[in-house]
Amino acid sequence: MYEQQFGRYGRMHLRYLKQDRPVLYIAMVMDGSLWPYLEELNNQAQKRMERLTSQMADQEGVTEELKAE
Repeated sequence: MYEQQFGRYGRMHLRYLKQDRPVLYIAMVMDGSLWPYLEELNNQAQKRMERLTSQMADQEGVTEELKAE
């Protein structure tokens, strides 16, 4: 199935659509926009998580030396 092609955040949103927004889910499946939408959503969420993690590490003073310890 196609849903295995995107990551955690895409699968989480897919579950949300199926459970809480079934009409929207069916409409997106019918017009073929669901899978590209979920892929893009997953990519954006992954980039945001990487950026936030990096910012948090900078704020806390996490260095490679600290990680090695």
